Amino acid sequence: MTDRRDSTSHGSRWKPVWLVALLVTSFKGYWWLVRFDAVSGWEAVVDFLICMGMLFLLCWGAYWIWRGNSHSRPIRHLVLIGALIFRILLIPAGLSPQLEPRGWTDAMAVDLNGKEVAYEPFLLFDTDIWRYLWDAHLTYNLGTPYGVTPASDTARALAMQESGAPAAYREIHDRVQFPSISTVYPPGAQWLFLLSYWVAPGSIVVWKLLLIGLDMAVILSLEKLLIAVGASPALLVLYAWNPLVVKVFAGSAHYDVALVLAVTLLLFAVVKGRALLGGVLLGLGIAIKLTPIVLIPFLFRRLGWRGLTLSALVLLVLAAPFAWASGGDPSGLLAFGQSWEFNAGAYSLIRTILQSFGLQAAPAVARVLMLAALASIIVWLSRRDAGTALSFPRIALVAMGATLLLSPVVNPWYVTWLLPLALAARRPEWIALSALVLLAFLVMVDGTQRWWALAIQHAGFLALLAVVHFRRQLSPTFPERNTLT
Repeated sequence: MTDRRDSTSHGSRWKPVWLVALLVTSFKGYWWLVRFDAVSGWEAVVDFLICMGMLFLLCWGAYWIWRGNSHSRPIRHLVLIGALIFRILLIPAGLSPQLEPRGWTDAMAVDLNGKEVAYEPFLLFDTDIWRYLWDAHLTYNLGTPYGVTPASDTARALAMQESGAPAAYREIHDRVQFPSISTVYPPGAQWLFLLSYWVAPGSIVVWKLLLIGLDMAVILSLEKLLIAVGASPALLVLYAWNPLVVKVFAGSAHYDVALVLAVTLLLFAVVKGRALLGGVLLGLGIAIKLTPIVLIPFLFRRLGWRGLTLSALVLLVLAAPFAWASGGDPSGLLAFGQSWEFNAGAYSLIRTILQSFGLQAAPAVARVLMLAALASIIVWLSRRDAGTALSFPRIALVAMGATLLLSPVVNPWYVTWLLPLALAARRPEWIALSALVLLAFLVMVDGTQRWWALAIQHAGFLALLAVVHFRRQLSPTFPERNTLT
């Protein structure tokens, strides 16, 4: 008769081997992705989605392997090694697909010296990087990126000047999207752009290395956070190997990883009862992206007046130089808030219904209704909030999740904001949203948003949440009953 303990031990010994197999297979997926030609059309977009879907399955497989042996050091080390390898591998993503790997070094050297642009216009279907680089150029030369549109004479002259600017900025200027609108990025983001500019102006390689460093800091901080809240360390792999995370930060170079790090550290500070540190991190988070503002009602009880006052001071220090230089021109942010729409769920549904009744101001009315709905959710959460440190991740997840799902703009990389919150709150079902939101890239086929893709993302995710909620309610033995207190 076989001893069950011996059988379990034997199975555990094989788990690192299975994880290595998943790591190698994932490496091959990212190797394909780094050489992927991001062009419009069904074939390219479907190939991209299939690759990302397979990488998600491998990520979940790694979680199931680790969860059965959550304190295994070999498995932890393999997860961290894999996370770093996947991110470094995507540094060349966006170089010409015609280049052989041996030509990547020369292309990246061209990128570093600023003589010309070595990367393609679409970095895995994304173009925000060009605005980041351009904003840094404006800040370095004019003291602010606010109030100066790329289409202005000042911007054109700055792009074409023969001295004092890398030659690559002539092409960078031409690649900036929405040239008639000034920047929408807050002061905290601008300091980050400027940091990369100081190292190597116009370099995507340096920018990606900075983001990879921040992302690895997220992983290490998230591991500490999971331990602090008593969650399984195995949940870490659902961020560390998450294909959306790897793609949008190391591949497409979105700066939102800075917000993810600020939110992760804020959660850790709150859980550990460090009010002043939490205040600093809240100020940084709001300066990087305005979204954490919705957390203020819940942080008042946890950080107190001193913590929130410190948040305001941090925000003031980061914003003051730009406000002084530009007079605080908010035109870009206002344009974003008033007219931007993409991949929205509830907002799109309400706007469409209002338009069917012939309401000319349907978009504006739909925005007001979404703000009212969000305000109602915040009030409801505030009344249910116990004010404890350990309940904060769950409260913050619902508040920021509602903010995103009710927004007129649901870019795929926005979902990454929620991942540390979901894992700390032990709500891995939210990871499904990071997979579903990939359907937003179908817009790259022909510039059209498809209603069925929106329905799968938003209605599908809400249905999943409902199933998980009722399962928790009906099963008294189900871990982590669905309560906010």
